[in-house]
Amino acid sequence: MRFSKIIVSGLFSLFLFGKDCYSQQQESLPNNGFAVVELFTSDGCSSCPAAETALSQLNDEHQQNVYVMEFHVDYWNYIGWKDVFSSSEYTKRQQQYANVLGLSTTYTPQAIVNGKNELVGSDKSKLHSLVKAARQNAPENVIGLTAKAKADNITISYTVANTRGQLLNIALVQKTAETDVRKGENSGRKLKHINIVRELKVMDAREKGEVRLALPKGRAASDFIVIAYTQSKDAWKITGATEKIID
Repeated sequence: MRFSKIIVSGLFSLFLFGKDCYSQQQESLPNNGFAVVELFTSDGCSSCPAAETALSQLNDEHQQNVYVMEFHVDYWNYIGWKDVFSSSEYTKRQQQYANVLGLSTTYTPQAIVNGKNELVGSDKSKLHSLVKAARQNAPENVIGLTAKAKADNITISYTVANTRGQLLNIALVQKTAETDVRKGENSGRKLKHINIVRELKVMDAREKGEVRLALPKGRAASDFIVIAYTQSKDAWKITGATEKIID
């Protein structure tokens, strides 16, 4: 399988609501084990659609305590197709993971599970294996979450049980989208996406607080969910997660 790599140094010189009922065929969840999968992807990368398909299948198969998200990076935009979901902030986030995990390169499609393990996102076997292993471990943190829409804003209230040495990530996630790509490596393809991160707030964890996020223009609150997850400041290990539909 082909995937594209970019050297990190060279690169920068240029949550359980809203899901279907849990399938009886799913394995039991000891200690409420969970997995957060962050996929770094781009509409401009020919290897990425296969990874996004793998992410979608994973989301369909696991109806509880698996939180999947697409982070669209911007370093593929130079080849002629600008990914409308891309952000330099997500490119920086991927580089931070590379630094924390001791990687010399960053690439797409790259998946990271619970902030600890990285892999080529289209490697279904390894992805499922890492998610299964992650779900055997109890969360180290508990997050409470509410999300309410008013006009063009979402007000999110949160509580965090353990704040010491923790970051809190709050993601506004668009559930589905399609893109007709007209240039670049995926020219002529209609790409389907799930759980696209449209905005991410990262902050020091507090016992309780409130965040307000703006809805993207032309979108309704029903198009989105909110996923929140805590992460250690030093090793970036994800310690707890939850998901909420927007009221």
